[in-house]
Amino acid sequence: GDVLTPHWRNWPWSEGKSGFRTFDGVTVTFRAGGDGILAPAFYKGLLDFGAHMAADGFTLNGASGTNGLDMIVSGLSPGRHTLVTWHNETRNAAPQKFDVLVGDAIRLRGFTPSSRATNDYEVAATFLEVEAVAGKDVIVHFRPDNSGLNRSIVLNGFGIDIADPRTIAI
Repeated sequence: GDVLTPHWRNWPWSEGKSGFRTFDGVTVTFRAGGDGILAPAFYKGLLDFGAHMAADGFTLNGASGTNGLDMIVSGLSPGRHTLVTWHNETRNAAPQKFDVLVGDAIRLRGFTPSSRATNDYEVAATFLEVEAVAGKDVIVHFRPDNSGLNRSIVLNGFGIDIADPRTIAI
């Protein structure tokens, strides 16, 4: 119980090429590209600070080239939605910069995750507005940039139809 993030829906991750879960009729799938594997990541030391979301997540391991990970969202009602993802490097490694694409359109370039943030509100977050079309999935691609040798992308959490975390008073 001490590793569960209060006020969040916790999703225990198992190592593999992909995983999915359904939340209130919306199915979210994460899939490793190419030769990558999605593996759990956890740094217990962050729990001492109360940074539950920041301490836990999964990483893309073993990826080469520009292979990254994909987030597929199915079952959204047609129209505009927001999507937030949180990225905090829990391992003793430099965070990997990455680009974020929705479909084929680049939305963010060179996004840098936080590193061992000691407060969930300090975790680096992306904020995207997406347009859902009936019968079509929303596909978000996270692709490592070429600025370093590390190709491992970390993801700690996500939210759908919530406000931009940078605009919330804390």
